[in-house]
Amino acid sequence: MRRIALITGALAVLVLAAVTLNTANAAPRSVQGSVVSLVAPTVDESMNTLDVEVVGTFQSFSSDYDDRVIKLPLGTAQELLDTKGANVLVVLLDETRNTASMAKRVSDQVQALGLEVRTWDWLNDFYWKTVALYDRQFGVLRLIVLLMVMLAVVGAINVGVLERAGEFGTMRALGNTSWDVMRVVIVEGTLLGMIGALVGVALGIGLALLISKIGIPMPPPPNSNLGFTALIRLGPSVVVGALLVGLFATVLASVAPAVRVSRLPIVEALRRIV
Repeated sequence: MRRIALITGALAVLVLAAVTLNTANAAPRSVQGSVVSLVAPTVDESMNTLDVEVVGTFQSFSSDYDDRVIKLPLGTAQELLDTKGANVLVVLLDETRNTASMAKRVSDQVQALGLEVRTWDWLNDFYWKTVALYDRQFGVLRLIVLLMVMLAVVGAINVGVLERAGEFGTMRALGNTSWDVMRVVIVEGTLLGMIGALVGVALGIGLALLISKIGIPMPPPPNSNLGFTALIRLGPSVVVGALLVGLFATVLASVAPAVRVSRLPIVEALRRIV
């Protein structure tokens, strides 16, 4: 009888078609010490069995993974499968951002052995498809926010420009061209947009930090039993993107009022002074 070591030594992971012992709804202490029989085909396609003692249980993020996987020492797994080798070696990292650098280091070391190194994102194309889907969804949301900001800013700038039509008429009467008037309106809109975008980004960062400190409880995703706490991750690209959206929307919103007031006849513009 072999003992299943879950946390020490070299571990082997077996994915079985069926697991006789179901511990999904059982307390960890109720299954510890139980003796189970593992039946698996060997590399020669013959059946082999091995009795093992359960010394612990584990739970991962995926319920399907928990229903089909057991962990046991490498030597025990090789005895069950009647082999001296291993088909896959899995390296776990503390930080996901170290994946590329570590993959290169490992690849340089095992290249002479004829082994191939594959990263988790290369093996799981579903991840990148999901990322692309969310990028498209958030792209549409950014477009909607841009349009909403433009509509709100157009109204505010349009009212301000029309109230100052007399001033722009005086500029035209003193020899300034329509382009000069347009430039003044657009520059003012750009400055207002920059100030508003900076204030909005500062408030957004503060709210994001506060919400992340509290946490957003999320239900378990499909094929999972565990929920998680979502956070708002701030990065340079996110902050710069929000800043550019506010600035770009204000600049675009300034164009239409600038064109309208620049085409206003000088006489009509001067009448609005009174």
